[in-house]
Amino acid sequence: MNRISRLLPLLSVLAMGRVSADESPRLLSDPVDISGDFHDFSTTYFLADRLAAFDGVKAEGTVLWRRNELAPRIAFDNMEPGLRPFSGMTFPEREYAVDPVLPFSIQFVSPRTVRIRMKTGLPIRPDASSLMLVDDPPHSNSWKYERISGGHRYSSSAGSITILENPWHIELRDAAGCLLTRPITRPTTARRSIRLCRFPSSAVRPIIPAAWRPSFRFPREKSCSDAASPSRGSTSAAKKLCCGPTTPTVWKAWDDSGNVILTVVNLSDNQWDQTIYGVNIGGAGDSWEEIFNSQSPQYGGWNDSGNYLANLVVQSDGRFYIRLPKWSVLIFRKH
Repeated sequence: MNRISRLLPLLSVLAMGRVSADESPRLLSDPVDISGDFHDFSTTYFLADRLAAFDGVKAEGTVLWRRNELAPRIAFDNMEPGLRPFSGMTFPEREYAVDPVLPFSIQFVSPRTVRIRMKTGLPIRPDASSLMLVDDPPHSNSWKYERISGGHRYSSSAGSITILENPWHIELRDAAGCLLTRPITRPTTARRSIRLCRFPSSAVRPIIPAAWRPSFRFPREKSCSDAASPSRGSTSAAKKLCCGPTTPTVWKAWDDSGNVILTVVNLSDNQWDQTIYGVNIGGAGDSWEEIFNSQSPQYGGWNDSGNYLANLVVQSDGRFYIRLPKWSVLIFRKH
């Protein structure tokens, strides 16, 4: 095999790494292309694998999402991406399921309309009215349920919807029984890798660039006055507490593309329930958002413990102000 033939697989990988999804839309109305996330070797992929449980009367249940990774398939001088099951390397292992089981439901709106709802990640807030709908859809009693071999079927005068258990998929048929659509599913052999001629039903968990790029750095803020202040107009006693052994610690990480994340660690019983704890980051007018809070309800914490959905703007003093729960790790991303 000559030198050019040996370089072809490497050039294929490099070409796949440069996808249009990394580019910002050129115009305000341009659609955002998310396809690049589904061809990124650093992304974690979850495939809708099988129906874990289902209540036919309520038309709701759970789906097991099988964790996969993207891996190169090599045959002589040809290289292509493929998905294969992956046990993961998530810490702490007992806190996060390798293959999560998440809710799935069907709402019957009319004899010709159904609404399919699936969660692809841990719930971060209670269910609320959808911003995409004027009002909650009405409920239709025109659909009849029957249990079938390997699945469940609902039928109306206009057609049917079938939920098959393993591998999980949905089939929509018209009144004559002709197949209208169905998702792409994994192979029936669960441990077999999947060629990406067509992508199966899946969700992705992309990596935050600033958290993994080799150029990031974690400078530790040591000085109380430089890193953070306990509150606006704090007393000297409070400042002494801030500069003591229970001082929350701040790390900043960034890459050359402008991605920045900030980690605030509070390993003490001290707690700030109001948005008065100031994090000195500089850049007055910059906007930040909270992307992780170890004391949120899904991790055993409580509601309003952090700053979810808050628009955190750096004030003229170079600080943005947050709630800071006790014994917590909070991560913020710069807009």
